[in-house]
Amino acid sequence: MKIFFLIFSIILFLSSCNTESKSDKYSEYVSIRVENDTIISEMLQTKNFSNSIFFNVITLKDGQTSKAGISFVMKMDTSTYLVSAKHLLGQDGGFKDSLITDNVSELLSSWKCESISSSKKFSVNTNTTIKNDGDVLLFNSIVDADNVKSFNLTKLILPTTMEGKLDIKNSPKQFYLVGYLPTGKEILHSLTLAGKYESYFVFNKDKEFDYHGLSGGPVLDEKGNVFGILSAGLDDNGKELVLVSRIRPRNL
Repeated sequence: MKIFFLIFSIILFLSSCNTESKSDKYSEYVSIRVENDTIISEMLQTKNFSNSIFFNVITLKDGQTSKAGISFVMKMDTSTYLVSAKHLLGQDGGFKDSLITDNVSELLSSWKCESISSSKKFSVNTNTTIKNDGDVLLFNSIVDADNVKSFNLTKLILPTTMEGKLDIKNSPKQFYLVGYLPTGKEILHSLTLAGKYESYFVFNKDKEFDYHGLSGGPVLDEKGNVFGILSAGLDDNGKELVLVSRIRPRNL
């Protein structure tokens, strides 16, 4: 199986927007809802992510097919979406060309999902892609996906300093990346928030692990809700960091 991952040298080519650009409205959204958001998700408690994260099998309209990255099902607002990384449609996903359009449906013939730890398979309607911040790719029409387990989008907002920068000192520190072992078993990788680079949130790996092949995977807050997706890797003087694209509520 091919595994591909966006490296830091081409991060600047990703289309993105400032995740803090709607902070006032988003702060209002969070302040109303976050007080009751205290239940840790069952999946995080049990560390059982069966039928919740999937391998991608992507086919373009020109006939190219590739297994690249992972995806997951997530509830947001009143709808359910399949979520993955847009950069998987280019050379980092094993295709010969880079992504040349934001209209993903112009490129895609099919997007199928294969469960990592079971035989479950399903597909999405490739004409229902939705543009979200930066590298985030959403499909809002999932086909034949009975009994999948859905993550929920976090209601967490990270504080900023007086200068408008990310306030690391007063931000939650603990986050988790859902990945998989060579045996096909899902696993949680612990991450610590380290900062921000352009529209990406930067995380340290608490323990060493290989993040290649995990593009599009969910990064969870400490309550088990989705904060964003794994988008890129960064070499900081020999230290490997990971970059995460935040998922924002569509109604804000």
